[in-house]
Amino acid sequence: GVQGPHLDSTGEGTPKTTVMIVGVPKSVTPHGLVSVLLAEGFARKFDFVYVPCNFMTGASNGYAFVNMIDEAYAQVLKHKFSGFTGFDPNQDDPCKVTWAK
Repeated sequence: GVQGPHLDSTGEGTPKTTVMIVGVPKSVTPHGLVSVLLAEGFARKFDFVYVPCNFMTGASNGYAFVNMIDEAYAQVLKHKFSGFTGFDPNQDDPCKVTWAK
């Protein structure tokens, strides 16, 4: 049979693979984010991380982007990091995760 185009979870043709994690502590670096992703079981399931930071202070801006290698892994990350507080023992506010636009 003939297969149609790949559809994402919204029924659109482009799979959603990039998430934005909001509430990342300002102390988290790109290396720190990768370490947490690996510790949480996402080894070889992502191919890009971006942690915007203030170049004057070196502190993160409190959010990060992660691109997963496919939509299924992105859904798992979205679920696992919604409410996540494991970046820092003093982290009071849980993370929120949305699809990046």
